Amino acid sequence: MTNSVQQNFKWGLTPKLVILLVIFAVVPMGVIASIGVYATYEIEKSVGKRYASQAQAIADKIDRNLFERYGDVQAFAQNRIVQERSQWYEIGEQSNEIVKVMNAYNKTYGIYSLSIMVDLQGDVIAVNSRNADGDEIHTDLLYKKNYRNTPWFIALEKGLYTTTMPFTDKGNDISTGTYIEDVHVDQDVMLAYPDSSGLTLGFSSRVYQGEDVIGYWSNRAKFSLVEDFIQQGYRELEIAGTPHAELALLDAKGRVIIDYDPMGQETKDVLNDMDVLLKFNLAEEGFVAAKEAIAGKTGSLESIHLRKQVWQVAGYTHLKGALGYPGMNWAVLVRVPFSEAYAQAYTIHRTLMVAVLICVALIVPLGVFAGRKVVRRLSPVM
Repeated sequence: MTNSVQQNFKWGLTPKLVILLVIFAVVPMGVIASIGVYATYEIEKSVGKRYASQAQAIADKIDRNLFERYGDVQAFAQNRIVQERSQWYEIGEQSNEIVKVMNAYNKTYGIYSLSIMVDLQGDVIAVNSRNADGDEIHTDLLYKKNYRNTPWFIALEKGLYTTTMPFTDKGNDISTGTYIEDVHVDQDVMLAYPDSSGLTLGFSSRVYQGEDVIGYWSNRAKFSLVEDFIQQGYRELEIAGTPHAELALLDAKGRVIIDYDPMGQETKDVLNDMDVLLKFNLAEEGFVAAKEAIAGKTGSLESIHLRKQVWQVAGYTHLKGALGYPGMNWAVLVRVPFSEAYAQAYTIHRTLMVAVLICVALIVPLGVFAGRKVVRRLSPVM
């Protein structure tokens, strides 16, 4: 009878010790794991905010650059050479000093395709004859055109300037004197630069002599100046460890005007796919981040890529202007796949789980070993 009791005690003590060891080990591990899980949750929450901030940074850079373009055209139009009427309508820089000045401006700034000055009837007074590299371009045919029915001529004739946009921040609605045309394919640019996409922004202003309006000046800015900021934003994301990031710029309706996906498109150049640009509408396709962005909001959310069917974190914002300039009615999207966006959180989570499993795997055999040791030492006493 005594041997039977001892045998039961001998076999009962070992599992009891194992259970105690597991309890004392697992409880603190569970606490640590809970803290780790909470930390990964906080990291995941901060990811969305980071991409929203990235979108805001890109939007701000675009605003600040275009603020300068808003002022350029007014400064160009103030050059005293424009008042030399004896040279108006003459073709080429040899006979028209205004053309020579336009060529110099375009070479210095490097961001304008064309500078066009017209009289109050819409006839061309002068247009640059060289590109930003100083090479000759064919703009002679533009002298045969009349610009009276163009949006910028009509606006300037009526004294209408771009002073605000739907989501312009307070204080960024004080600039005046320039009429802005949204991005479009400019046929004049296509004529002078047949190999280009023709994507252009228009900045136009009145030309004065004293108090009198004597003509209108229009700078046709290359849209590539905006594309450069999207590329710069991607480079920052790539350095941060998210090379599969995608960036997009949307117009007021949600149509794509820049689609930048270097990994998917297999190039870091900006591709101007005219079957997509100004045609494909992300908001109408049901992409919530696009809807929120064109509604003037800033934030982030998780969504699935409509074409790739990959879950992404999307940060978004709307341009709001800068330095008194109203900005464009555009929105910026930054999208990063979960695998890269949450990589840090996933690593912490995996490390914690592996650590817990290893500890549990070690505790059980150690508990059995320790239990048997104790039982063997206690056996002579019992």
